[in-house]
Amino acid sequence: MERPPVNLRFDVATGTLAIETGGPSISVEDLGPLAVVSRTDEDDEERQALFVSPGEADVLLKMIGYILEKVKITEGSRAALEAIKPRLEHLRDG
Repeated sequence: MERPPVNLRFDVATGTLAIETGGPSISVEDLGPLAVVSRTDEDDEERQALFVSPGEADVLLKMIGYILEKVKITEGSRAALEAIKPRLEHLRDG
């Protein structure tokens, strides 16, 4: 049986972090508006969250597309931009 996705919501106005698991949920209050959200991936690299709206993700995707198509960049930069595209598409498309 597949586990439901875990959703983490941070409300900047109240400083509350809610963790929703599809079952019990957890809330941590009074974290303040400057809380940093990060995760460690399977490659043991820490990544920080970038919160963007679907419209902002769409703009970033257009910019990345332009850069990949028209601008001479290093292979490392090209690989990094290609890796970001699917995550931005997911944010844009919901």
